[in-house]
Amino acid sequence: MAKLSPQARRWRTILVTVPIMVATSVVLYQRLVEGKPQRTIAKEAETIQRADGASKTRKQEDNEK
Repeated sequence: MAKLSPQARRWRTILVTVPIMVATSVVLYQRLVEGKPQRTIAKEAETIQRADGASKTRKQEDNEK
């Protein structure tokens, strides 16, 4: 790739950074002002097959410990 001039590097930095800042600001505004909850990744229940034939989810298994 060809080297960019200092002015071109500034423009590239602005073009990459501004959309990220805007999106982050919108999400932060929604959480702080509008009271929307933080998004989380839902964990699917993993089934564990035990030696005695009973199957439990990993969460149930962890709760028994």
